Amino acid sequence: LQERDGSLGLEAEYTGPVNGEPARFGLRYVPLAKDSTLRMRAQEVLTKGGPVSWWAHNSGRASRSGSGSVARAVGVPVMGSISPGKSGVVFLRFSSGLGPSSVPPHETLVLISGLSRYFFVLAQNLVLIDNQKRFQTRKEPGYPEAKPKMTGKIKSSAVDPPDTESAVWGWFFSSLTQTQDKIPIPSVPPSNESRLNVLFEQLDLWEFDIFEFDRLCEGRSLYFMSCVLFVRHDLLRKFNIEERKLRNFMSLIDDGYRQNPYHNSLHAADVAQTIHYFLSTGGVAPKLSDADVLSMLVAAIIHDYRHPGLTNKFLIDTSDPLSVIYNDISVLENFHLAESLAYLVNDDTNILSNVPLSQKQEIRKLIIQTVLSTDLSNHVSILSQFTHKPDDRALLMKVLIKSADISHPIKPQFLHKEWSRRLIEEFYIQGDKESEQGLPISAYMDRRNPSVPKCQLGFINFFVEPLFKSSQHILTEEAQKTMGRFLENNCRYWKEQVQMENSG
Repeated sequence: LQERDGSLGLEAEYTGPVNGEPARFGLRYVPLAKDSTLRMRAQEVLTKGGPVSWWAHNSGRASRSGSGSVARAVGVPVMGSISPGKSGVVFLRFSSGLGPSSVPPHETLVLISGLSRYFFVLAQNLVLIDNQKRFQTRKEPGYPEAKPKMTGKIKSSAVDPPDTESAVWGWFFSSLTQTQDKIPIPSVPPSNESRLNVLFEQLDLWEFDIFEFDRLCEGRSLYFMSCVLFVRHDLLRKFNIEERKLRNFMSLIDDGYRQNPYHNSLHAADVAQTIHYFLSTGGVAPKLSDADVLSMLVAAIIHDYRHPGLTNKFLIDTSDPLSVIYNDISVLENFHLAESLAYLVNDDTNILSNVPLSQKQEIRKLIIQTVLSTDLSNHVSILSQFTHKPDDRALLMKVLIKSADISHPIKPQFLHKEWSRRLIEEFYIQGDKESEQGLPISAYMDRRNPSVPKCQLGFINFFVEPLFKSSQHILTEEAQKTMGRFLENNCRYWKEQVQMENSG
């Protein structure tokens, strides 16, 4: 993994014996697309450091990799590491076209690496071989494949892959999602504990200061918020959730969010606390089952997991690999779900491991449909459905998470203005990318032509206010009055700002 003349790319060189004969050959440098998901993740590892694991697949048998060499023998994946600011081997691919002639044409050796717990396949023409039968996958270099999660060390496994194409990825996935090492768990300084206890007592308030909470948690607000809410709603007892698995799951989810100005772990923590407010002070909990409450909280926690800070439209317009994978349909929302729910396959992070299969399937379905509803392109449709079916629990859950997701214009003004500032900055970053690529700059995303008041007022009028009016009947009178008061104040503020802009 190297940086060359401002570009980031992969270059791999193989040294080691093949069939007893010494061999040495290399792959050319492959630059990664500037705005690709793979490049962003590679940049994270290059900057911060992170684990790297290798896995070889050789015509239906597992091959061992380590110390820059590959031996054609049954073995296990090997852990490596990239130190911050250093380069390191990330991907290698060997085939008859690239390697020595001793490798038969029908055998392709593929070495797959993990980048900060994420697995990618990077090849011009990747072919998975199973009993000399080719299973064609992506052809585009840098294309992110469906990938399992991994943390810690992988247990040894000498089990050969299955004999059917349909089972190849299933075997591959299960062999890589077994972990041994303890996942690092966040902690807070003892000096912050007393103030945090005070804030925990304010969780039922609409005015909860999420920014102060994040400061006291030293940037790990999602982890602590999530664990506390699971305890507050007695979910560990109701679903027999092991505390260790809860800590592991929440720690990895918190850690996996990117450092975007707006769509980050702090936003997820804020949405989770807002859902808690609806359930408690808002009086919604009695309308939902225990499985609904669990699904709602998990959906809130993961709903923007690994968000790239770009809109669905941008990903589609630029033919981003994610838009191709998810067929231009709720690209980000499908991505968040696939990335986060993969942890539920790993026993160390599967918070549903003790839940009966039928109930587990129900919870998974609820989580998926709830997160998918956060796609704003479905906004009008969901509101229309809810108007005609106000007692439908699934629709109620969709409306609740949508309300929590875009709730900052209904929060106290000091919270709303800070969230607005962060959102606009993220908009400007996308606008900069659009400008660099010669694309039309999306509305309100041009930092050279700012119009924050009009942006916020338009968003409130089109999305927030109709949603609030259609859903306020499900809340207690106290909650309705509190939220209505702050919405009115913020609308008044932005109208005044628009008038000032126009007069100026």
